[in-house]
Amino acid sequence: METETAAEMLGRLRSIEAERVKLTVLPDIQPGRLLELLGEPGSGKSQLLMTTVVECVSQHANHRVLLIDLDGKLSVLRLVGMVEASVSTSSPVDCSSDQSTTAFDQAVASALKRITVITPRGAEDALKILDRIDELYWDRSDEKESRLALLCIDGIDALLDVDDQQDIDQLVSRIAQCAREYHIPAIVSRRLFRRYEEDTESTGNGDEANRRSETIAVGYLGKTWTYVVNCSIRLQPLTMEGEDDLCLVRAIVTNTATEEKNQMMLSISENGVQLYQSSE
Repeated sequence: METETAAEMLGRLRSIEAERVKLTVLPDIQPGRLLELLGEPGSGKSQLLMTTVVECVSQHANHRVLLIDLDGKLSVLRLVGMVEASVSTSSPVDCSSDQSTTAFDQAVASALKRITVITPRGAEDALKILDRIDELYWDRSDEKESRLALLCIDGIDALLDVDDQQDIDQLVSRIAQCAREYHIPAIVSRRLFRRYEEDTESTGNGDEANRRSETIAVGYLGKTWTYVVNCSIRLQPLTMEGEDDLCLVRAIVTNTATEEKNQMMLSISENGVQLYQSSE
């Protein structure tokens, strides 16, 4: 096992800090911290996660991302389309020229090469992947060429159906440890769901009426999860009139340590997520 001196470690961390991920849509995510994305199905969690991935690899030619798809629902084809849209926007290309088309294809291929998408069979497989981060992404002999800059986990609550609590706790702890050890942000998405309950209440004249109540719930991942999460973003889709191809989402951001809350508006389309700027 290779070792490094304190001075070497300090120099490495300073180099990392100089190239830290600066995200447009999620500007508050800090290296070494874990952020959770909460939302109901269709609220834009995966789209926001993929937008963050694409933005990360677009910033620096040596930024790499590990994206672990735990519920098996992430669309790789959509991710490819978002990379193509990002490259096209950042470097408009005249596709009538063969040379320009080749440059576009090379830029897309370069970005995709630095995104690793893995779909493990459960918590144990995911742990094995995280245990190999040093081997796969952190070659100290050529550090600049293998800079893991972001760790993303999509659909962690899917583990509740296949794994016991001990395995989930171990994975959660390892995710937080990777964020701290490699000084990178970790973003994890979770699903909110609607729970309905029916009860009866008196109408005042001796009769009873059925009443149906609705609450928003989230799968319980255990105490370990509550300890390691630094920031939570809950997505609430809103209705936009006259723009069928665009979804407006309210994102409620909570600092889990201070309980301080703020919110922002996001516009979600097939090409990704952007901060929403009202035209009014």
